Amino acid sequence: MTKFLSHGVWIDMNEPSNFVDGSTSGCSSDSIDNPPYTPHICDQLLQRPSVWGKARSGTALQCPQHVWAHRRNLTNHGLKSLFGAKRPVIISRSTFMSSGRYVMVVPVLTQGATQVSAYFPKESAWYALENPSEIYHGGAYYNIDAPLSKLPLFVRAGSVLVSQKPEMRLTDARLNNLTIEIFMPIEANEGVGWFVWDDGESDLSQNKYSYVKLDFHRIMGNHSGWVLTTEVLSDGYADIPHVESVIVHGLDTYVSVYVDQFTQEAEKYREEKTNALVVEKLDIDLTKNLNLFFFVNENKN
Repeated sequence: MTKFLSHGVWIDMNEPSNFVDGSTSGCSSDSIDNPPYTPHICDQLLQRPSVWGKARSGTALQCPQHVWAHRRNLTNHGLKSLFGAKRPVIISRSTFMSSGRYVMVVPVLTQGATQVSAYFPKESAWYALENPSEIYHGGAYYNIDAPLSKLPLFVRAGSVLVSQKPEMRLTDARLNNLTIEIFMPIEANEGVGWFVWDDGESDLSQNKYSYVKLDFHRIMGNHSGWVLTTEVLSDGYADIPHVESVIVHGLDTYVSVYVDQFTQEAEKYREEKTNALVVEKLDIDLTKNLNLFFFVNENKN
């Protein structure tokens, strides 16, 4: 097999298809085959022209998402033999419009539309990433403004995300310090996030990466409030930029912020537009376990 140099691969027509709507005998009408939200394509039918959600192959459940994931996995392994030691970037027509359980993208699929009706998954609230002071509660539809200059992005309440200031080149952006953003849980006492850092090219099976869990939970006692802790689960790649700032969305009460030992309060301010709490000038090394305390002061507002 011939190897070639490439930054990524686009794959077309890799979704499961049988060229009929579900099956020749139709589909069920339950929430699996007719979920509360479907994309605004193909008459809003997930099974056109594809297998239905509860289709079976013999006695095995043949869910389209499982079929797609299996084929995608086979493709990944096949492309590794072409790219060598570097892991491939694969984008396909069947790539889902979201980023796991933490971030949701609301695409506009009607030409010329500047607004979209979006269903937000239940059992959670969602922050608008562009303006986190806007919170949407799950299990309902909302009309979202979506002009050409805006990509509607939403973050699940209770998420902890790590980001960097973007640059024209990714190699330059990797040199920038990190920012941790906490999106306060609405009806829970904890939140969580995960951070993976490596050289951006090596295959993950080589274990040349660092893996950090970020946990945010409520504390009670003489000093009530919240604490952000980090736990290094893997330290296979040490060259990680330091954390320069932590931004907390949805924490409206007055707090005092301390890093580990309670010797000096960290510098902080409130963003005027979103009222987010910004803790700055931290210089935190994520390769070491961290405790960042947010003590609530009921006597101030």
